[in-house]
Amino acid sequence: MIRLIKISKLVSQYSNYMKVKLQGNKLVKKAGDDKLVISLVLIAVGVVLCFLYRNQIISVLTNALTALNSKIDNMFDGTVDGPENEPTIPDYGN
Repeated sequence: MIRLIKISKLVSQYSNYMKVKLQGNKLVKKAGDDKLVISLVLIAVGVVLCFLYRNQIISVLTNALTALNSKIDNMFDGTVDGPENEPTIPDYGN
């Protein structure tokens, strides 16, 4: 009988402890929540800016890739844009 009373007392103490612990956790904010919210806001702002300026981004990328493509084509054709860009061949006395 005494053992049963001790067990029931321990169970009630544990139950009270868990109630207090669970209530406390509802109000406590975790340490990484602020950083997560800031990261999500910055990602959202970046996506919105990319959406708003998509035409300008496409234009700049198209111009850059066109210029790069013409430079590569000229390099494989053996031509250059002008005499100032002409490569010099070193003379080693041959």
